[in-house]
Amino acid sequence: MSRECSWKMMRYFVSQSQIENFQLIGISGELSHSRISVQKTLKNKEILDSERDVIEQELSECANMIERMDEFYRFLEQAFEELQKDIKMAEISNQLKQSKPLTRAKKFGKNDQNNNKAETKENTLGSNDSDKTKLSV
Repeated sequence: MSRECSWKMMRYFVSQSQIENFQLIGISGELSHSRISVQKTLKNKEILDSERDVIEQELSECANMIERMDEFYRFLEQAFEELQKDIKMAEISNQLKQSKPLTRAKKFGKNDQNNNKAETKENTLGSNDSDKTKLSV
């Protein structure tokens, strides 16, 4: 082979190897970019997982708080009902204190005495004046 031919062949192989090197560099760059992209994705996934954990924890705390608020609300309802009963009992007690304490026997005795007095007056008026008409009180 001549020098020229071998020189051309060498240039061809060198240029071919350079092309392959550039291709390898390009593939390497793509792989590096892909690796960085995968790392960023993994990092984002870790961040999202940690944020999800934080959100789940906050939701759990909110659920516990709501449960405690429900218990407190039931307690307040019960206390309010008891307070209403106490108020009603106090009102009844005040009404009883303000009313005149008359027993049944005293009531009937007083009414009977009033009726007897009226009858007595009627009889007395009628017996004194037999000619006059009876006046009733």
